[in-house]
Amino acid sequence: MDQYLGPLKHRGRFFLKLKKRLTFPAFTIHVLVNRHGNEATFYNIKNENNVVIDEGDCIAVTATVAKHKKYKGEPQTYLNRVVLLENKGKLSAE
Repeated sequence: MDQYLGPLKHRGRFFLKLKKRLTFPAFTIHVLVNRHGNEATFYNIKNENNVVIDEGDCIAVTATVAKHKKYKGEPQTYLNRVVLLENKGKLSAE
């Protein structure tokens, strides 16, 4: 895992799997991974239809790459302006 999801300020479509959701009193952090094993995080998501997103679900989003950072020595992309396009659900093998 040696890459980020894209260059800073890039706005694009991403297909990601929700690994975990960390809930705190004031906010929630979503931790995701793409098909290549690259990690991403975001706080808020625009979900106009209030579609349920569970851990393990694969989702298509439009987002902006806001920051490149390292977490426990691994590259992690911070996304903002995240808009849910579609929830594809879990892989049938899971």
